Amino acid sequence: MILAGVGAYFLYDRMTPKPEQELRAIVDRMTKAAAAADSHALLADLTESYLHEEVEREDLKQMLDEYFKAYGPTTVTVRGWEPNVTGQIAVANVRILSEAANKEAWGGRGAESLWRLSFVERNDKWLVDRIVPVHIMGQEVSGFDFKQEIKEAAEAALDKAQQEMDARKAREKTAQLARQKIMLEKRREMLKRFPAKAEQWLIDDFEKGSLEWSAKDWGHACSLSAVVRNGSRQLQATVTRTQQDKAAIERAIERDFSSRGTVSVDVENASDGDVQLALALNVQERRGHYEWYESPPAMVSQGLNKGITFDLTADDYKCLRTQWKHTAAPRNLDGVVRIFFLIYTVRPGAFYFDNIISTRRADWVPPAPQEEGDEGAPEPQPKKARRAKRTRPRHKEPANPPASP
Repeated sequence: MILAGVGAYFLYDRMTPKPEQELRAIVDRMTKAAAAADSHALLADLTESYLHEEVEREDLKQMLDEYFKAYGPTTVTVRGWEPNVTGQIAVANVRILSEAANKEAWGGRGAESLWRLSFVERNDKWLVDRIVPVHIMGQEVSGFDFKQEIKEAAEAALDKAQQEMDARKAREKTAQLARQKIMLEKRREMLKRFPAKAEQWLIDDFEKGSLEWSAKDWGHACSLSAVVRNGSRQLQATVTRTQQDKAAIERAIERDFSSRGTVSVDVENASDGDVQLALALNVQERRGHYEWYESPPAMVSQGLNKGITFDLTADDYKCLRTQWKHTAAPRNLDGVVRIFFLIYTVRPGAFYFDNIISTRRADWVPPAPQEEGDEGAPEPQPKKARRAKRTRPRHKEPANPPASP
């Protein structure tokens, strides 16, 4: 008989639901009622005398009715469940994700929230005697009047974001002014280096060691470096792979070349055969439009080739408007923004550039000085200076200029 009694006890203990299971069943019934937009069923497990912080059962029902009217049935997914039972009293933290049917009014996304539910056991039945919102959409709240709290928190967040945006704009403006100052100083320095009246411009002899040239990725694979060769610092262009018809190196210069008649360069060809070299200019012809002018190629024999010269006044350049035929004279040379050297080769090799010089045109006439005693070249006209500055970010060049015939 004793064994039978013990067995009955353990069977009763197994068959009887645990308090945690009963509490979770209450929460599951509440989520099911929310999906049906049934405020009466959602509050079915509350105590009859529910009262917390002056909120009665009927007040909760009125809030729920207004909520379901505005947002419709709501899917509630329990993402966290932490019950704590002590005798006939229990507390559970319930983390949920709510998604309303009226997504336009709701905002289109689910909202996470944390609720604290208190339970009490009466007549062998667990009931909810307190519902407390803790966090709504990441914002800590103090009660059911959390709409105003969330609104204030959102406004505070917006104010903070606006202050950060204003501070960022101020920093960007300061940085932009600093960049403009640096660009202006560079332009003034370039005007000193390249006055229109000068017989020669030394565009580059690479003695400073700084590399202002770069290889273009639409040509042969090519690497650039400043090296000392035969007692002089030179630009070494090493063609490592010949997957196109040429290698291209370029330098941004943004200068008025209208006073220039030629560009010359010393090139040492250290490859295994003769190659051809062309000069190309990227010229701003009008706002937002750039033209590519490419000279006929000159032969570059193995070894040192001194003073390979390109005539800027010749009418044998090719460009888009001549359908890439060598029948054009470069126009608008006051708007040169980049110069290129194009190495036409079918084999890898190393090439050394030095003494890039531009000479003045024989027929160039200096403009009248703006003031008596002004011996320097005048500043570029404001229209041209502004135009180059405005359009620099929109600079374009042919993706892969065609090969010379």
